[in-house]
Amino acid sequence: MSAGYSRSQVGAPPATYGLSSRLRGPGIPGKVCGCTVPDTPSVLVVCVDGGLPEVIARWGSFSSRKLGLPHPFSVVGRMATVFPSSTAPAHASMVSGTLPSLHGIIGNRFWFGNESVGDIRNVLSNPVSTLHPYRASCRLGDSVADSLRAAGARIAAVHFPSLFDERSEYFSMYSVYSPAQQLSVIIDETVPFTIFDWPYRMSVTAGRGGFTVEVTDTDDMPVWDAQIRLGSPTELLIPTPVGRFAAHVTVTGASRQEVFIFLGTGTLVLSSDDNLLGPSAAWGSSSPAPSYPGGVDDFFCETPSENWVFTTARQVIERTEPDVLFVRFNQADHAQEHLFWQAVRGAGEAAVTARNKIFSVYDAIEARVQELVADIGNPNLVVLTLSDHGIDYVEEHLNPNVVVEDLGLAERAVFQGDSNIAFLYGPSLTSREVDSILQTTSCATGASRVGSAKLNKIGLPGLSPRVGRGALLLGAHREFSYGLPGLHRTVRSASHGAGIEYPTMAAASAITAPFELERPQRITDVRRIVEQAWIRTGP
Repeated sequence: MSAGYSRSQVGAPPATYGLSSRLRGPGIPGKVCGCTVPDTPSVLVVCVDGGLPEVIARWGSFSSRKLGLPHPFSVVGRMATVFPSSTAPAHASMVSGTLPSLHGIIGNRFWFGNESVGDIRNVLSNPVSTLHPYRASCRLGDSVADSLRAAGARIAAVHFPSLFDERSEYFSMYSVYSPAQQLSVIIDETVPFTIFDWPYRMSVTAGRGGFTVEVTDTDDMPVWDAQIRLGSPTELLIPTPVGRFAAHVTVTGASRQEVFIFLGTGTLVLSSDDNLLGPSAAWGSSSPAPSYPGGVDDFFCETPSENWVFTTARQVIERTEPDVLFVRFNQADHAQEHLFWQAVRGAGEAAVTARNKIFSVYDAIEARVQELVADIGNPNLVVLTLSDHGIDYVEEHLNPNVVVEDLGLAERAVFQGDSNIAFLYGPSLTSREVDSILQTTSCATGASRVGSAKLNKIGLPGLSPRVGRGALLLGAHREFSYGLPGLHRTVRSASHGAGIEYPTMAAASAITAPFELERPQRITDVRRIVEQAWIRTGP
């Protein structure tokens, strides 16, 4: 990719782009020619990851009135998602208009069937090494990006699964997060730590009024340092082998010899063009303190923040001038994963506090979308606000890999997959060993064995290396947790991924436009409606 983006480089093929018009293309029939290319988007597609239809409808969120647009058409509704009802497969269905059986994104995590079990196990804890389900290059078939660009539209994607890829011909970016860490550092010595399995070292020296914290790489080359006062979060920003990383560093306590460091949840920013956002791309992406105390993880700091998504989207608009912009906010999903159990199964003040916190995250996202619409300043802007899935409470985690270990097959077999479906991988397993693993694990966990016919029925490919050697299916309120220390654990959690027959998995849509548009009934309708919106924005 080139270092910068200009109108001659982004969007339509170079041979036609100089006409500065929306051209009739093979992907979208009927697109008229001759209008001037606008300097702002005509269509804004916003995904509120995990957005619940009843919450969005209750408050009239993302309506034309709330967004400050003079549009006569504004509708809110529910739409059916796909199975697994999780981020990667749902987004792939959204942008492709097809089911996972065709686009091949069968879960938030899966493999291709030709990897060794050792290779799979070696990268299980690294989100960067397991990011392929979210990349456009992993999805089979074409997408709305292809049809829009064939019709002459310039597009850009901010934090949008299945449209992001480091090799995309339009600007796209994505972020992944690393868990928070608590470090103990002896003063004037160094302690090793890792970020996504990349090794670094941290040292601390004491001074008047605070501490000097320095981070070096494995060659002892300094990559970051700062003066930090006790209890004051300071943002760390460092380069990594694949992108820019940001997190907050807080000195939480100290003795004469030792300093205690809280390294908050961090954000790694990946992009198709590192030069577009520059070396400070991740700056401001992570929250300085834990966001959901009393939830599933008391140390999770929201990342990326809704304000960072808004700021990044605004920069992308300024620097790429897209006709259609795709933006995803995933903070509601995080809030619900941490607090939904308390909100719907808890009691008293704890339940009220959890519900109010979740609602406040929706409000914050809506406020950022309102700002983005105002910044775009296009009174004819079409805004499609969508979610990819719902949420449900979870009270049991199950690790099928414990059964594999008990059978003495851990070196040749491993389960991976999504919340409610587990795929068995093991290229060298015999058919008898596969049957033994699936049968024993089904008995131990209560999960159902799923054959090819059932996979096809629920929208997954019945015969594909991606589904491995076999699959197990869980119902609602239970979830596979592939790294759990034991077979079973009682939890108070929440997740997506359950079957679409459960109403709580439904996705949401809120559309506002200066003309009437079809309301999506299913998430696979979204591609067609985005294309219709682009067609209708022409003269």
